[in-house]
Amino acid sequence: METNRKENMIDLNVLRIFQVVYITKNTSLAAKKLDISQPQVSRSLQKLRNYYNDAIFIRSKNGLSPTPLADKLSEVIPSILDSIYSVEKNNSTFEPSSYNREITIALSTVFQNDFAYEIAEEISKKAPNAKLNIITWDDKTLSAISSNFIDIGVNYSYVTTPKDIYLERIQKDRFYLFARNGHPIFNKPQYTLKDIFENDFCVSILKGFNDSKPIAIDIVKTLGYELKVRQRSDNIALLKKIVLNTNSILIGTSRFIEQDCKEIREIDIDVEEYSKYFEGDRVYTSVFFQQSNRKSEKIIWLKKIINEIINKG
Repeated sequence: METNRKENMIDLNVLRIFQVVYITKNTSLAAKKLDISQPQVSRSLQKLRNYYNDAIFIRSKNGLSPTPLADKLSEVIPSILDSIYSVEKNNSTFEPSSYNREITIALSTVFQNDFAYEIAEEISKKAPNAKLNIITWDDKTLSAISSNFIDIGVNYSYVTTPKDIYLERIQKDRFYLFARNGHPIFNKPQYTLKDIFENDFCVSILKGFNDSKPIAIDIVKTLGYELKVRQRSDNIALLKKIVLNTNSILIGTSRFIEQDCKEIREIDIDVEEYSKYFEGDRVYTSVFFQQSNRKSEKIIWLKKIINEIINKG
């Protein structure tokens, strides 16, 4: 058995293919991403099955489900690949005008409406031959960044990152309460927290932060009130329509309401406890990328573009 394992030693390319399949949960999508044939992906997975005597992936209605061994492999493989590839990355010259490979950027939903088009336009102008992918940040994004499936991501700094991903803050933001101009609360000469929390609320879903439970529920509870959440969504346009057409109050950062939106306004409250929770460093706009890419000319270039566009906005 030991002899067979030595004869079937797996190479780095097999590990790279495995990691992309782990992220996509689909051999066809992995083959498309890697620009190889689907049979080549299948052969690589078979090598892993033979080597470890494990199924690696099991077919399910949602695609390929990893076995416990595959989960463990996925934890260590990114750092192995990073160590190898970082030598090449940090010693190569990046020239945007002649770059003809893929550039993939993941944006949290709160940044897509404001910045996706400008980022795409600027990159396309300076790197006209690049194949640009701008995708939505989801629960697979950090793993995809670790595996070079995604070059860089943009989200808030509250996202918990593994050791091989670097977070760099680029702009401070904070949370606000928003309501439509005709909301009854604005008819009061003065309004209190009690007045505010008597209303229904709609809350944005942000991956990695409150997708399982709105953190605002626990925060408001510490202030002695109950947050009545009636709607939750990661669709910003939908949340704005709800605010405009109902008496629901929206909890969100400044990114949720465009500066030229005249129909929605901030509910102004000045409470120390509230500010302590909603103005912390957890709401820094940040970029996320591999630790091994900190000196990569391509990542430095992408960071510069994203930084300039977000801070200009």
